[in-house]
Amino acid sequence: MSAGKTDISEIVVNTAAIAKIFNLTERRVRQLVEEGIISRAGYGRFDLIDTVSKYVTFLKLSSEGNR
Repeated sequence: MSAGKTDISEIVVNTAAIAKIFNLTERRVRQLVEEGIISRAGYGRFDLIDTVSKYVTFLKLSSEGNR
């Protein structure tokens, strides 16, 4: 990897970070896990890329269902 660049493919964040990124409450993040929309990488931990990808897919499918 070149200097000054960060590899984000392995970033793991906590529930609070996911809530902040998605502008949701931490409770809603836990609900998304319970609903199978996103998944944890460990207790209260989320793989950033995987979680964002799954949430974007969920939003796309939700918006297509409302057309």
